[in-house]
Amino acid sequence: MSFRSLIAAGMLLLVSCAAPEPEAEPEAQPKAVEQALPKAQPEPPGTAAPAPADVAAGQAEFGIDIYRRLAAEPGNVFLSPASISMALGMVHSGAEGQTAAEMAAALRYPQAGVDEGMAALLRSLPIDSEGRRVSIANALWVQQSFQLRPDYLERIRRHYGGGARQVDFVGAPAEAVATVNRWAEEQTAGRIKAILKRDNVSERTRLVLTNAVYFKADWLSPFEAVQTRPRPFRRLDGTSVAVPMMRQRGMFRLIETPSFEAVEMPYKGEELSMLLFLPRAGEGLKAFEQRLDAQALRGWIDQLRSSERRDLELVVPKVEVETRASLVPQLQALGMRRAFTELAELQGMADARLFLSDVIHQTYLRIDEKGTEAAAVTAGMAEIVSMPRQFHADRPFFFAIRDNRTGTLLFIGRIEEPATPGN
Repeated sequence: MSFRSLIAAGMLLLVSCAAPEPEAEPEAQPKAVEQALPKAQPEPPGTAAPAPADVAAGQAEFGIDIYRRLAAEPGNVFLSPASISMALGMVHSGAEGQTAAEMAAALRYPQAGVDEGMAALLRSLPIDSEGRRVSIANALWVQQSFQLRPDYLERIRRHYGGGARQVDFVGAPAEAVATVNRWAEEQTAGRIKAILKRDNVSERTRLVLTNAVYFKADWLSPFEAVQTRPRPFRRLDGTSVAVPMMRQRGMFRLIETPSFEAVEMPYKGEELSMLLFLPRAGEGLKAFEQRLDAQALRGWIDQLRSSERRDLELVVPKVEVETRASLVPQLQALGMRRAFTELAELQGMADARLFLSDVIHQTYLRIDEKGTEAAAVTAGMAEIVSMPRQFHADRPFFFAIRDNRTGTLLFIGRIEEPATPGN
């Protein structure tokens, strides 16, 4: 069963600038466990912090870039540009030279003040109110006895709220993986249970950087369960399948263009919305995706947000989707290449030479009559550059001088006590 025509094209969670009304005490609901996010602190003189909106705009551009590459393969596509951008922001914080430049270009980071901009965005995103929750957490998982630079640890703590925790990827890899997975599960209310698999780490793994984003919100106008019934959903190949479809009649913002229609489905409080873009039957999702870029999307969103609400019969499927992908090919295609090689310049992290071996992104999405639950965890694995096999002739040894043409041993001998030449 494929819902790609609906999910891949248009399920976007939008944080708007609308100010919510004062809320009553939050209702009891499962909550993700959230680390303390960075508090606003005076920045060093001369440091310009990009506005959260500017950082978010860059994340949107990057998100569309990587979406288009993931969408080249068949099937559902669901990702969190924010989670990927924040996890790799912690890598960028320790990157230098060409590695840092490639990352900034691929991830659409601001020209300066990346860490400060991330910190400002992290402070502005979380919500914990009645009927809606957005939480974000970051963490570093460090091989025991491996030393990260103190100034790097302080940057991650200050700007990303991410503490460093010691695990043993080398001596006890199964336990280390389980520890990281428990954290991911806690941060996502149980929705992402295994961000790492045993083969994601090796004896060279020295650091894993993780970000978790959790979202749960009730519709402003919930669907009635009695209105949900099987209806046909037309696949991309022209066949149909019966799926549970939710239905309601209400007032919604809607725009219509020759190639698609779009509707805004607000959540309780209206500071969050789902925007659903539906290509017209004769147009198709592929044609829509070919026109999709960050600038076009911004224009469509502005048009949709400024439109008047109108009477609408709204029918959408109930959905539950899980995705998992290694993002290395997509990130390399965007120009982030050096970080994945042993030439990576990550000296800002540690004295030892590190490189990224993988970036795993896992997501969960559920859409039902009450609202939406979504979660994402991104994990970047950093390995130590392999050192050359050592051969140190620092103790007595035997040696031979051989003619390789004939096999003649011209000289043989041993050295018990080297003498300094000339003495």
